Amino acid sequence: KQWYQRRVRGIKCETFENEIAELTEKCVELQEQASNSKRLKDEVDELNYRLTNTAKLEQQVEMYKKKLEEIPELKQQVKSLEGQIDEINGLETQYIKFFV
Repeated sequence: KQWYQRRVRGIKCETFENEIAELTEKCVELQEQASNSKRLKDEVDELNYRLTNTAKLEQQVEMYKKKLEEIPELKQQVKSLEGQIDEINGLETQYIKFFV
């Protein structure tokens, strides 16, 4: 009977040791997964920040594109104003010659 009880205790002890080993391995795996999860969360946060920043930059690019589209019209307005200035200068010269 004592031999049987020792044998049962030995088997239970081996079973518990196996369970402890399995649980320890599972704990290590879970710690690795938790570490990986934190790393992935940090990566997602960084990508979200970049996405927000990219959206702002795209808005700025669109604004500058619109300004670039206005340049030919502004150049035309400058030429027109230069023509008006030349005309005024010519009239001023004629005025000075006529009245001086």
